[in-house]
Amino acid sequence: MEMKKSLRDSISNVLEEMFFLIEETPPDVIVEKFDYITRIEDDLFDATLLMNASLATEITENFLGIPETPTEEDILDCLQEVVNMMAGNFVGAVYPEHDRLLPFPRAARFDGILPDDAHEKDLIFYRERPLAVFFKAHK
Repeated sequence: MEMKKSLRDSISNVLEEMFFLIEETPPDVIVEKFDYITRIEDDLFDATLLMNASLATEITENFLGIPETPTEEDILDCLQEVVNMMAGNFVGAVYPEHDRLLPFPRAARFDGILPDDAHEKDLIFYRERPLAVFFKAHK
């Protein structure tokens, strides 16, 4: 349970500090429609994030600070950076003895199929949009 809280804290901190999004309480009606998936797999843990296009676009716009709508490539690159920062903070807090580089995260359009090891879903909300977090510790 402590790992899950540390992961959630890492995600919230990164999205607040780097992407200007504040975590909110869940809305009365939850719509779970996801368009993007980003994932990092390490020897110690796997983490998967799902979000809709609106949230992914806002994250990218806030990060890049550009007035025009970001491209699909911009969004995918930014989502990889989000999970990379989140994973770095998480590893520093939970696995301080982890002394090697983390693997490069992946991001793609979500096809509706979750990885087999994606379980323990948690939802974090940003302007009533859910960010689904799946986490699995290996050790």
